[in-house]
Amino acid sequence: MKYLRTTIYPIHVQFEDIDFGGAVHNPNYLKYFERARNHGLHQSGYGHGELLKDNLALAVSEIRIKYLRPALIDQDLYILTRITRASRTALRVDQVILNQKPSVDLESTGDHLSKLAGVITTIQTKMVSVDIKIFRPVRFSEKLCKILELPESPEAGRDNVDISE
Repeated sequence: MKYLRTTIYPIHVQFEDIDFGGAVHNPNYLKYFERARNHGLHQSGYGHGELLKDNLALAVSEIRIKYLRPALIDQDLYILTRITRASRTALRVDQVILNQKPSVDLESTGDHLSKLAGVITTIQTKMVSVDIKIFRPVRFSEKLCKILELPESPEAGRDNVDISE
């Protein structure tokens, strides 16, 4: 999950994920998105195990989700994940679920993942770095900034990351 790079996490809708109508039950979307963020973090080479060794965790502090169409039993889905904003203490992670494999160069889409064909759900998540010994937000470690390739610009130094569009 590197800054402005997109990861793809495939998932297949299982029977245990659906409600009585045959669609994915709303809370399960949050689980899907969490798995995809974890996948991206792991792919970057600094997974949750490494975070914990450094007494850190990435915690969700805000979520904005839009359900556009239902995901159905036995559907193959693709979750795209991208860090789109960063500060010294927070990240904005944009994600979409597609009901078809993306057919475009994802890095050329800019901040417009939600405009791709087949989008069924979108989410913007604000993540903060937390020291797990004191359970308080802290600045991102130099190590995490390097691994995620977070920008070092003055704009990136602001401590607020807006998750609104």
